[in-house]
Amino acid sequence: IGELKMIERATREEWKGFKNCISEECRQLKKDCQQLLKQHCPCLMESDLRKQIHQYQLALRSRKFLSKLNKRIRTEIPSAESTTEYYRARPELGEYTMKKELQRIKYTVWTREGKKLTDSSDIFAYYKETAGENDDLLWRCANQSILGDITMAMVSPDSLIRPQLNAGTCVDEVSMVIDYRCINPHVRVECFLNICIPDSKGQRLSLAGALVMVYFCPSRQEIRAHVTNIFPCHSLTHDEVDRAVAEILDFR
Repeated sequence: IGELKMIERATREEWKGFKNCISEECRQLKKDCQQLLKQHCPCLMESDLRKQIHQYQLALRSRKFLSKLNKRIRTEIPSAESTTEYYRARPELGEYTMKKELQRIKYTVWTREGKKLTDSSDIFAYYKETAGENDDLLWRCANQSILGDITMAMVSPDSLIRPQLNAGTCVDEVSMVIDYRCINPHVRVECFLNICIPDSKGQRLSLAGALVMVYFCPSRQEIRAHVTNIFPCHSLTHDEVDRAVAEILDFR
């Protein structure tokens, strides 16, 4: 019996090693096939990429797509508790907001007395007054870092930002509201993103604009994030699609 167990164990180990070897060979074979396909049958890959770009543009015009996107965002963004812990552990972000973001983002601050501040020097002075208090977290999150999680939640092969097509975003405008007027102070940010793909001329081809909103209230442990609307651009011309396909193939 002991010998049989030893044989059985050795057989399992051999089978495990065999499976690993086969898996590695399959991965290499798949890679080689993709390379051969690219070299000898580029028309097939080009046709598939054109189809993907076309489907991408159709999706950006669909209300159903927007609903599906927001559902994905709700399930993937971190909880309010983990967001709070993230900013609580990073007190330096308050200074970062003041030194780096105050001059390049449109800020509106409502004081506890109900006064509206929009001038950067007035906002900085009010920051100095409130820094170190319990709601100092608002200053720490009132920068572009608060958009990081929702941006990552929008990246996937069938989402708003599609990496297989080298899709990317650039920020056209960001507005930040820090509101101390109510019992539960909060931050609300709106951002307009330009969704685009590159072409072989080094240009960015705009596909759509997206209005993104994030609301964060540490005292209520509440965070909300969604894409308010998607604004499709004109459909790409045949020449623009050709240039985009050429760039994707060259990148691969």
